[in-house]
Amino acid sequence: MRSGSKQKWVHDATLHRLASSASPSEVLEAMRTIARQAQLTPFVQIVASGVNSFENVPAALFKCVKFLPDTNGEQIMQFPNRLYRMKEGNCVDYTIFICSIAAAMGLPTIIRMVNYGGGFEHVYPVVNGQVYDLNYWQAYRPGEKKSLPFVEKMEKIV
Repeated sequence: MRSGSKQKWVHDATLHRLASSASPSEVLEAMRTIARQAQLTPFVQIVASGVNSFENVPAALFKCVKFLPDTNGEQIMQFPNRLYRMKEGNCVDYTIFICSIAAAMGLPTIIRMVNYGGGFEHVYPVVNGQVYDLNYWQAYRPGEKKSLPFVEKMEKIV
């Protein structure tokens, strides 16, 4: 890191804070790094080993976690064990959780960030070719009608 440059993200044992100035590609790379690290943690290994069918994991997570957008100008990325413990997170946390479980199960996994026309504002997992979106518009902006087809996407393989 060059002298005088600002650090883009801060890590503690269960979460990362990413500066609001981070680019979409930096956000994707940080998410991929966390998902890759998380798939090796005891929590994810235990969850992955106890899953009979991956298809049940996203729905179960959506039922037990309250989804809230970040509000303080920085992107906070939680490890799966912290999301499960705190019971609150956003589409980034959901995606990291789902991708780490799927990768630990040996399933092909992609993190997809999409632009609906106002910039990259949503992310969701694609596992074994299947989209597992938490339905951003229903979860975060229930009164707002928004067309769901995206105009641009960026992806990273986990």
